[in-house]
Amino acid sequence: MKRKGLLFSSILITVVIVDMALFGSQIFAVLSELPHGFHLDVHGVRLHTPTFYTTSTGIAYGEYNFITMPSPTRHKTSMITIDFKRQPTSAKPFSDEMLQKTGLTFMRQRHASLAGRSGECYEYTNKFGMPEIECSFGIELRTSFIGSPSAIDDFYVFMNKVEELPRKN
Repeated sequence: MKRKGLLFSSILITVVIVDMALFGSQIFAVLSELPHGFHLDVHGVRLHTPTFYTTSTGIAYGEYNFITMPSPTRHKTSMITIDFKRQPTSAKPFSDEMLQKTGLTFMRQRHASLAGRSGECYEYTNKFGMPEIECSFGIELRTSFIGSPSAIDDFYVFMNKVEELPRKN
């Protein structure tokens, strides 16, 4: 019986070491999302947590962040934010004056959808060459992204997977 316990412990330690070598601390992101099924139900929508991302509540009510960091096998850094706070309406998130002050360069505008809502995304590059994206889906729903270019697809896939939850009567 003692040998079986020692064998099991050895195998478990080996698996943890190999996982840490391959995925770094991102393996803990997977483990932290297991209890709630890799999704978050808020404000009438289901947000699916991308693999190797962790979820956190933002600094303000109605703001949720999904974050990933690089590992030996994944060279992505990203923060996706979804914000349900009422925002002032404007065609573009940043004025030309603000772009100049912040060092952002406008790259392109892109149509997107999120939980059946149509919206516009504005893609920028910051002064360090890192992409930043701001999307608006009306006055009470915005998403944003900052991260490595290799993580941009994660952002658009994240938005495409957001589901409207059925209303409870």
